[in-house]
Amino acid sequence: MTVAKQEAADLAEAALIEDQISRDTRIAEITNKYRAFSRPEVIEMNEALKEQWKCELKALADKKSKIMENKSKLYWLIRGNMSAESVDRVKAYLGAKFDDLEESADPLLLWRAIRDTHTAYSTGSNYSDAARVKLAYNNIKQYPGESLSGYKDRIDVAVKAMIAVGLTPPSEQEMAADFSPRLMLVMR
Repeated sequence: MTVAKQEAADLAEAALIEDQISRDTRIAEITNKYRAFSRPEVIEMNEALKEQWKCELKALADKKSKIMENKSKLYWLIRGNMSAESVDRVKAYLGAKFDDLEESADPLLLWRAIRDTHTAYSTGSNYSDAARVKLAYNNIKQYPGESLSGYKDRIDVAVKAMIAVGLTPPSEQEMAADFSPRLMLVMR
């Protein structure tokens, strides 16, 4: 065998030995790790942690149950204080989803439906409410010092009110045409 081949064979053998030592070291580390888990104090600590987790899960389940109970109570408190006309508006707004709302007794969904249906109603007369909403939209102007986003938000609320009373909202082009002159009035 030549010297170069012998050196290559020695290097290969050294690499194999090094690899075997590395594997043996890993096996020893794993064995020691699991041997450490079999100690009585570790097992006792694990049992204590399990008990703590069980208690925390029970407390969480109790809290969730209490929230669900309060959620239902809040729903029926709001629902019980609604007038028959308000209930009819919410029913008309939600359509078939109203039965699902009653079954789930979700106060947040009820509140959103009330907010969406009662944005523009104040007199009970659809004609006067529609006239009031249209006038409110037509009179929107940017306040001195008001940000553009605040001004735009007020326009969006007025458009939602128009939809709530059954008016056809202005088109995007009409809204753009209305937006600029009312903005310019403040800037002049």
